[in-house]
Amino acid sequence: MTRVLTTVGLGTALLVAAPAIAMAEAKEVRFGVFFSDRANVVGKVLRPWAKWLKEKSAGAVKVKFFFGGTLGRNPREQYKLVRSGIMDIGFVVPSYTPGTFPDFDLFQAPNMARNSTEGSYAAWQLYKAGLIRNLDKIKVLGVFTTGAYSIHTVKPVKTIADLRGMKLRAGGRVQNRIVTALGATPVGMRVTKIAENISRGLLDGSVSEWNAAKTFKILKVTKSHFHTSLGVLPIMVAMNKKVYEALPDKVKRLVPEGLALMSQLQGAASDKATAASIAKVKITDGTIYTPVSAADRRAMKEAFAGINADLRKMVGEARWQAYEKALKEVRGNN
Repeated sequence: MTRVLTTVGLGTALLVAAPAIAMAEAKEVRFGVFFSDRANVVGKVLRPWAKWLKEKSAGAVKVKFFFGGTLGRNPREQYKLVRSGIMDIGFVVPSYTPGTFPDFDLFQAPNMARNSTEGSYAAWQLYKAGLIRNLDKIKVLGVFTTGAYSIHTVKPVKTIADLRGMKLRAGGRVQNRIVTALGATPVGMRVTKIAENISRGLLDGSVSEWNAAKTFKILKVTKSHFHTSLGVLPIMVAMNKKVYEALPDKVKRLVPEGLALMSQLQGAASDKATAASIAKVKITDGTIYTPVSAADRRAMKEAFAGINADLRKMVGEARWQAYEKALKEVRGNN
């Protein structure tokens, strides 16, 4: 009888312990995002990727999101917060940490990538080829780009000549040069502060891609939209290196596939949302939508020649040619 009770007791203990063992196998990682969960990239890219990762890993890892800057509000601190372990995963904009990731400046070259599909494919290809330096302190889970930057202003802009003398928000060294080349004055500030400063008359407008302009309410405070291709903004989904190293091997093996998935999801979702925003602007009373003219395109090519030449020299011929090759490939596939 004692033996039976002992056996039953052991069996019961194992049954009780089984859920705990299963739970212990599931690794929860904290993904800090400095903007709202209403952003297009959240619903169309980040959440689907997190769901895919959980399903493909058979529940070995679960992503828990913290939106609105809960783990850190300053966009320029995200890389630091990932490295320090305050967040396990972060939405990192490389240009917000000047000098740390110089190769990513390549994607901000004007008159190159025309949309997120092109930029995201190229960024993924260059990363996959090992052509992006200084990534050894984090683990890259995703790399993609925004759509192409356009100019959103309060006053009408129908040609680049109308930009002269305007104060435009620009994000980083390359955009500063682009704005200056157009005869305007670049002003740096957090993306979360742009709409407020336009409303207060401290800015005339902003160089922003369409989805960010919607997310951060720039479209609500501007009336003129000069649509062109002033570069794309590269973005990383970066993981703390120690957190990555502690993941099960089966999760690590999913990273390359996840990189491809995020690039494809972002390209499709961003371009679709951009088209929707442009369509809405076109039918909104009091707004002006101006696609860049052939004459302005030629003028901008000349104005930006020095910028692109310097970027080409800085990143090296191999990276520049790889970027051009990737853009040709993706255009041939679409």
